[in-house]
Amino acid sequence: MNQMRYSSSQEISVSKNLDDALQKQLSNIISLAVSICNVPTVILSVKSKTGFISFSRDGMLEVNEALCVSIHKLLSKTSTSEIVHVSDISENEYLQDWSISTNRPAWTSFWTCPIFSNSKKLIGALSLFDEQHRSFTSVQNEAILHLSHQAAMVLETNDALRKLQKESKYNAEALENLVKCTGSGTWRYHLQTKKLTINEKWFELLGYNSTELKPINFDSWKSMMHPKDVERTLSQLEHFSSGDNKEYDVEFRMRHKKGTWTWIRSTGHVSKFDKDGKPLIIWGTHNDIDEKKRVELELLKEKERFELAAKATSDILWDWDVINNTIIFDESYEKVFGFKPLTKESDHSKQWQERLHPADREHVIQSLQKALESDERNWEHAYRFRKQDDTYAYVVDKAYIERNKTGIPLRVVGAFQDITLKKESELQLKVFESIINKTKDSIIITRAEPIDAPHGPEIIYVNDAVVEKTGYAKEELIGKTPRIFQGRNTDPATLKYISKKLRKWEVIDVDIINYTKDKKEYWINLSIVPVAGDDGRYKYLISVQKDITDRKIYERSLRELNEKLQKNAAELEISNSELEQFAYVTSHDLQEPLRMVTSFLTLLERKYGDGIDEKGKTYIHFAVDGAKRMRQLILDLLEYSRAGKIDEVYEEVDLNVLIKDVLKLSDRFIKEKNAVVTYDTLPVIRSFNSPLQQVFLNLINNALKYSSFDRTPSIHISAHEDDRKVLLTIEDNGIGIKEEYLEKIFVIFQRLHTKDEYTGTGIGLAITKKLMEHLGGRIWAESKEGAGSKFMIEIIKK
Repeated sequence: MNQMRYSSSQEISVSKNLDDALQKQLSNIISLAVSICNVPTVILSVKSKTGFISFSRDGMLEVNEALCVSIHKLLSKTSTSEIVHVSDISENEYLQDWSISTNRPAWTSFWTCPIFSNSKKLIGALSLFDEQHRSFTSVQNEAILHLSHQAAMVLETNDALRKLQKESKYNAEALENLVKCTGSGTWRYHLQTKKLTINEKWFELLGYNSTELKPINFDSWKSMMHPKDVERTLSQLEHFSSGDNKEYDVEFRMRHKKGTWTWIRSTGHVSKFDKDGKPLIIWGTHNDIDEKKRVELELLKEKERFELAAKATSDILWDWDVINNTIIFDESYEKVFGFKPLTKESDHSKQWQERLHPADREHVIQSLQKALESDERNWEHAYRFRKQDDTYAYVVDKAYIERNKTGIPLRVVGAFQDITLKKESELQLKVFESIINKTKDSIIITRAEPIDAPHGPEIIYVNDAVVEKTGYAKEELIGKTPRIFQGRNTDPATLKYISKKLRKWEVIDVDIINYTKDKKEYWINLSIVPVAGDDGRYKYLISVQKDITDRKIYERSLRELNEKLQKNAAELEISNSELEQFAYVTSHDLQEPLRMVTSFLTLLERKYGDGIDEKGKTYIHFAVDGAKRMRQLILDLLEYSRAGKIDEVYEEVDLNVLIKDVLKLSDRFIKEKNAVVTYDTLPVIRSFNSPLQQVFLNLINNALKYSSFDRTPSIHISAHEDDRKVLLTIEDNGIGIKEEYLEKIFVIFQRLHTKDEYTGTGIGLAITKKLMEHLGGRIWAESKEGAGSKFMIEIIKK
């Protein structure tokens, strides 16, 4: 490219010798226009009070002023702020009469964009020329509009600064008002005091007002800058401040109030030097170039995308016309997914949506819709896509969204990439990594062959659990064989079994004793799986070793306990048999003398009754009564010793029938007490009938015995059951029991009343408790003295 040339017929508010900074800025604008639009010639013409200043690219040493006049006439007649495109210059009335002093082919196509001041006055034009008939893309048109706007800011800013340079004195307010007209943010930096002064527009460029960012100084300005831009920006400022560079013109990103990054172009010049001629005060501007940067980056990305798409023959390229809802796929679409490319008559969006995996569909559609509705240019998503054979392929879908100048999506160009194999490999690897890294079991991998070299296959991998369990470092185990873990109590027969199975490449599952580095013994459950390679030959042996030492100790303790229990049970059976025989013999031998005493005392009273006074008869009565009570006590003791010995079968027991039988047995006692006995509908349970009948008989007779004298005895039986147990309650309105005696009443021979108050031996409830324990249940009581009692029996369902 030739260097930029400029020519002028008159002066405007600045001199013809524009400074280097302005030349560079305008050169950048023209160069961008040439690069973005790919045209041979670009002219930037600026209107002055008496003529034009023109800047051009690509060898135009001089521009005829008539050309500038014609361009500005054309723009003034159209009254538009948009780009004017003349497809054939020779047919335009305003562009027929001018010429240029160069020997080059005639231009055919022409584009020009007006440059307006902040007051909306036409001050210049950015014009592009080409030798061919063609049109620009929407992105190129957008770029031209932005560059013309950038030229306006550069010209007005430069004009304002040059005017201020000529003034020897000026006040800050006048400068601020002037800069406001340019739409630029300004800053003033004193190199000695480090004081930084900025205007309101500087804050507005980043979404703030002047009260929201305090204090604003050199450090806070630097903290708002993108980390990747700080070093480069400060380096240029340092070189400029030291006088090494004649100009300060740098682009960098600053953090916007929204949290995004905004591209800023900062320019500066020295307004005051110190006595040594070094810069002391720098004035500069900040301009928002975010849109310009966005266009540049998008053009670069678009170019890279299509270059990549052309090379990536394995991807499926697609082009979606959003307005007409038509999609074009390349031939890879059928190769990868098995579907024929969609036809013009197809409902493309619907078919694409239907082929998304149901679990991904909503999220993918929402993601694409969000991208289309935003100002984003790029979209990327990974999802599952249904193939012709109804299987799903994992794909990564990348797309570029082309929009019009108002941001409406017009076209989306993208590419599928089938990543199914990669995804499946990743999933398998994750599973394997999870097993290896998270398991508490020891995992050892060895080579499969040779099995006997010299004491087993070579170890090539151990996980952390092996190190933790054995105390060996990994370096001590790699290259060794599993025999390193064996010791004197390792079973040789088990080792022989393992060797035999390995020779047949069979899976192994055995228990064996291993040893740690410090020779501590522990049990493991050892599982070994041979793994074959792609050629079918076995390459590796993977062993999983689970520590079962605690289980083995527990099993041994169970065996010892079981042996002890069996021994105790045998001894107890012998003891119970002897005790039962003793009780039977004792009760029989004791009852015989008692019967004799009772009989002879009764005969004595009958034969000599008339000769015995009342005191003698009383003594005889006491003796007979005592003998009877002694006999009853012996009978109760015999019954207590036999309680729990069950000789019948385990069966279904209808508690309703059982209670009826019990009430029949207690019928005389119930009538004597004039008592009322009621019961709810009771369940059917599996138990032993006779012991359960004895329990209810004892409890009902007990309630009748200890009934109150001042009210009619009442007894009620109820039941509550769940999946695990049955709870039966026998409730009475008798004399009740003091709370401190509720445990004592179930102890043998414990009586709470004298024999003159209530008869009995104090064994009945003890027998009842013993029966319940043998039935696998329990019994307890709730009561208060004078308020009746509740006896609860709990029977576990079996």
